[in-house]
Amino acid sequence: MKNIQIFFSFIIFSISYQYKGVDLSEYDGDVNWSVLSQNIDFAILRAGSNFGVHDQQFENNYIGAKQYGVPVGVYWYSYAHNEEEAAREARGCLDKIQGKQYEYPIFYDIEEQEIFDTGLTSQILDTFCSILEKAGYYCGVYCSTYFLDTYFDKDILSKYTVWVAAWDTTEPLIPHSLWQYGSDYYDGVNGEVDGDTSNTDFGPIMKENHLNGY
Repeated sequence: MKNIQIFFSFIIFSISYQYKGVDLSEYDGDVNWSVLSQNIDFAILRAGSNFGVHDQQFENNYIGAKQYGVPVGVYWYSYAHNEEEAAREARGCLDKIQGKQYEYPIFYDIEEQEIFDTGLTSQILDTFCSILEKAGYYCGVYCSTYFLDTYFDKDILSKYTVWVAAWDTTEPLIPHSLWQYGSDYYDGVNGEVDGDTSNTDFGPIMKENHLNGY
């Protein structure tokens, strides 16, 4: 079952709600989860990148979020230039995230211009997400509005949850379920951190459909 089929059965109940979150990586340093957990509804954690480069704070962030009851998702930063490399990245991601439970999707973070220049962006996304779906994970893509509009086939995007980066608008026009709206300050994190909103509480989707480790 594709993510989109599950998603629309829940969206009518959740579209009017806004959940506030952050996305975090090793570049944000040590996080005080006892403090941060009081100010957010979810967190998307960087698990790694490329063919198996693991984020040095992923385990700490996962443990901290779970300890204080913060729902989590994951993102994997891509350097894939073709479907074969996307498959290798998917296997590297699976190696890192297995054995845990995630209430939010597993996102493929595609930002590098070299990837867009290949003309294979849709195939790269579909390869990565298809492998994770077969392993029981609910997948999505993270990208900015311009690149989503320009370099992805709409039929491929419709298969997966979209987390859009749009820092210069009051509301992204592209269909999405998560929105990275800019940087923000949160107690518990040193310096600025990426701020996000979600129009869906994904936890029930994962649990009721036995996805993402549930």
